[in-house]
Amino acid sequence: MSSAEICPECNQTFTTTWCKPCISKHFQNNFDKWTSGNDTIDKFIQNAQQNSDNDWEVIEWIPYDRFKDIEEIAKGGFGTICKAKWIDGPIEEWDLENEPWTRYGQLDVALKKFDNSFANLNEDFLNESEKITLYVKSYT
Repeated sequence: MSSAEICPECNQTFTTTWCKPCISKHFQNNFDKWTSGNDTIDKFIQNAQQNSDNDWEVIEWIPYDRFKDIEEIAKGGFGTICKAKWIDGPIEEWDLENEPWTRYGQLDVALKKFDNSFANLNEDFLNESEKITLYVKSYT
């Protein structure tokens, strides 16, 4: 990628891997189409989406039915770790012609199922989880 690109949607120059104002708008338009069931988690994900500069920084709420071949691999004090295949895979970019996200396709992932309700998760935990998520995504 060159040091500056022109967004085909708004014709503005951007220097990251995507036009942040346009991508942010697409995420925001989708906020009412999903929920984790927890306002703190939803706001955390929405904030991460609004501030992502590229596809590997995106955090998404992924419905459980978008995973297949789920297999338990370990149990710990806080929950269970499973491996699975994410059917759609992560967001790649916005498809301006068709207006959905294009995705990388099926991807092997690790899932963490917490034994206790996540209703009491705090922002410190979520911030730490974001660091882990970004670290893991860098290897996929």
